[in-house]
Amino acid sequence: MNCAIVEDEQLSIDLLTDYIARVPGLELASAFSSPLNARKYLESNPVDLLFLDIELPEISGLDLLKMLRSAPMTIVTSANSVYALESFEYLVLDYLLKPFSLGRFLQAVEKVRRLKSSFPAAGPRLGEVRDFLMIREGGQHLRLPHDRVLWVESYGEYVRIHTPERIYMPLMSMGHLEGLLPPARFVRIHRTRIVNLSRVDAIEGSVIRMLGTAHPIGRTYRAALLERLRGAAGGM
Repeated sequence: MNCAIVEDEQLSIDLLTDYIARVPGLELASAFSSPLNARKYLESNPVDLLFLDIELPEISGLDLLKMLRSAPMTIVTSANSVYALESFEYLVLDYLLKPFSLGRFLQAVEKVRRLKSSFPAAGPRLGEVRDFLMIREGGQHLRLPHDRVLWVESYGEYVRIHTPERIYMPLMSMGHLEGLLPPARFVRIHRTRIVNLSRVDAIEGSVIRMLGTAHPIGRTYRAALLERLRGAAGGM
């Protein structure tokens, strides 16, 4: 696996570089002290794994994850435990609290390898087109195919992802989830609602009907929705 480091302290970069060099099959592609420079690199240079600090200059590590179109598998390396819960909203796979030992580092890398071997495409790589979501619910990371998602609605600090089988409730924002879904297939129709275009049965006034359920269309979203539906019809 190739990896990258985003750390603002040279001692942390040196330590991670040393640890990475000790792991067969793990190769360091690049290291950055600036998250904005890291973003430019990652947008055009896919990596399998990112070692990411949270408290960085310019923007935070979590802000960097928000800005990336498709983030790599990520292990947080931080001196502060306060960001742990928020980090896992972004499907961070492990949280290394500084100072951490080589043994703890190897444990985190092994967790990534197990996930990658279980789901060969589970490690999101920049520029790849994926047909599934990886969500975290109840302490588990779950693989959810896009074609099983009917619609999504906000629910406080959570989102409710409706599928034919059940409802999933991961802890994340609507904006973050919207960025994970392919825009060619999903559209936001309301501040609180995202729908799968292929599941739309009818539009009646300010309501979308899907599988017997009515979904309100927000006034600010209506024009964009109709344009998307016209485009979809024209491409058939």
